[in-house]
Amino acid sequence: MRRGRSSRTATWVAVWRGLGAFDLPAVATDPHAHALVPPLYRGLLDAAARMPRATRAAVRAAVVLSGGMARHLPFRTRAIDDLVTEELARGTAQLVLLGAGLDARAHRLPGLEHTRIFEVDHPATQAVKRAAAASLSTSAGGVVYVAVDFATDDLVEALSAAGFERARPCVIVWEGVTMYLSRAAIDATLTALAALASPGSVLVATYLTAPGPVFAMLGALASPFFVGIGEPLETRLAPAAAAALVAGHGFEPETDEGDTDWSVRWVGQRTRVVLPERLLAARRRAT
Repeated sequence: MRRGRSSRTATWVAVWRGLGAFDLPAVATDPHAHALVPPLYRGLLDAAARMPRATRAAVRAAVVLSGGMARHLPFRTRAIDDLVTEELARGTAQLVLLGAGLDARAHRLPGLEHTRIFEVDHPATQAVKRAAAASLSTSAGGVVYVAVDFATDDLVEALSAAGFERARPCVIVWEGVTMYLSRAAIDATLTALAALASPGSVLVATYLTAPGPVFAMLGALASPFFVGIGEPLETRLAPAAAAALVAGHGFEPETDEGDTDWSVRWVGQRTRVVLPERLLAARRRAT
């Protein structure tokens, strides 16, 4: 990751969120993606908006040709949005976006009036995000940017210094990050989250599972690419191992879902090609 440039993968995720509005059905949309992505990608989204019929046809073709795999990011976005919204409706007033990237939840989710949002990310990505988001409105009770280099900084100290209240429940979203971390780094972050989260808090985290034969081959081919952009894939976890890992840090697993569950729920048919990424939600136990 270079200074003055956001994470490449964060940019691509934001672009696909923006294109999600052209899918039928539109499972998840991000009207602010245009404002957050770099100029080159902004031009792509502008062109898509100028030619909605052609864009819908292109998105539909991508969905069909990929066996439904192209819907993975909208599915993931919608699943996290629903979990967060449900917890906020219960009265949780702190939302932590861990590795926030170019996420626009602080600007697009409803019901944030009493919520304080803490966006935590690497300083390079966050500097780009803050500049881009300056023009966006928010209904949140507050948006606090917390720049953290996870290799050198203390997450507990950084969030506490930013005004995070450890005695109050929170929702922690850890989306699209763990696969880029070593197992030791994941463990260290969970230790920090256990220290931060009071009983009743919810952790929502994505993780990569061991791939099947096709994805194992594709992963081997793609690995040098991710290394080349400075974001190598490092960790995969079986569902049972992911559940055991968070449970070992005081978080009780509640749900663990993926494309198969989401495709049936939102488009009424089972996706043919399932990406090996899942979403785990776990609640902090009373100590």
